[in-house]
Amino acid sequence: MTKLSVLALMLALTGCMTIEGMNTDLARIDQVWDAENMAAIGQRSHVVNVDYKSTFKAVEQTLADLHMPILKSSIEKGFITSKNEAPTPLTMKQWKQVVELENPRISDVGGWMYSLPDNPEGQFVNTKVAIEASGNQTKITLNYFINIPQYDDMGLITPKNVAPIAEKLACEVFWKQLDKNISNAK
Repeated sequence: MTKLSVLALMLALTGCMTIEGMNTDLARIDQVWDAENMAAIGQRSHVVNVDYKSTFKAVEQTLADLHMPILKSSIEKGFITSKNEAPTPLTMKQWKQVVELENPRISDVGGWMYSLPDNPEGQFVNTKVAIEASGNQTKITLNYFINIPQYDDMGLITPKNVAPIAEKLACEVFWKQLDKNISNAK
């Protein structure tokens, strides 16, 4: 059980904090992350000078290389979704960097009791990749979302957006691997 789950359970049982109050705090964190991630939308999009079909295959290979199993894909509709346990596609070293940089900000926005765990076990990263043809170029757009089933089971509405620093790093990891896969396919 993580710091938040134990603390949330203790506070709820003692009446010091309600689930509704915690959900309000978590929604505030999610809104801040959403706004920051939207402001940095350019880091989530990438245009390559490769045909659509080859790009689609390279994206599938990239997800496989990053250990992000594909749940659904449609070459006709131009999307691929994947899911894996966090911190994938980040390494634990990268995750520790996210925790170090994001936790003070999370506490400022949500309150002293909120923080990212040192080990994100039990959290899942969902990725949706949109792929769009435009002549001889193809545009790829990434969207990352977080899912924490144990918090959902407690009645908490956890942030769906990933922490901005985690999103930035995850995009960098994805683009680096995709560029490698596209180069190897030529």
